[in-house]
Amino acid sequence: MSAGDVGENGTDLNETERARMRGLAREWLLSDLEVWKKVLELNRTTGREIVNQQLVRWQSDPDLAGVREASELEKLPPDQHRDFAKLWDNVAQVVDRTK
Repeated sequence: MSAGDVGENGTDLNETERARMRGLAREWLLSDLEVWKKVLELNRTTGREIVNQQLVRWQSDPDLAGVREASELEKLPPDQHRDFAKLWDNVAQVVDRTK
């Protein structure tokens, strides 16, 4: 899926609506990331494996490629490019903490 796509049901969305949907997706990912960080903080031993599995999956999930891959981020408006790049940097930092 490219940055302009929003799945099968997104074909009739204009760019403003697509940008809004990407923003919602980012908010959901950030919210989930905060939960995974808490899991890691509360139970470093057993939480580490669970958090690692989940976030490594995010890093390779084809459905997230449109807001993760550098070539796709380049297609986004500058503010969304920056915000998603920061999100993926944060994900990588948490993954590093699980090793």
